[in-house]
Amino acid sequence: LPPEVVKELEAIWKADPRVPTLSSRQTWALARKVEPIKVHNWFSHRKLAVEKKGTLKEGTYDL
Repeated sequence: LPPEVVKELEAIWKADPRVPTLSSRQTWALARKVEPIKVHNWFSHRKLAVEKKGTLKEGTYDL
């Protein structure tokens, strides 16, 4: 992922550390001309890291 996209994803995660819905992640990725699977993987890795700490917030939301 390009650095500017990663920076935006990090800001999104900091504002709300939950995983957005699949459809909203896909729409968000396509709007930025990046592969949706890469955005999905980015959130998956964040989720796993937080689950290991035991601090994952429940639920999903639309980006």
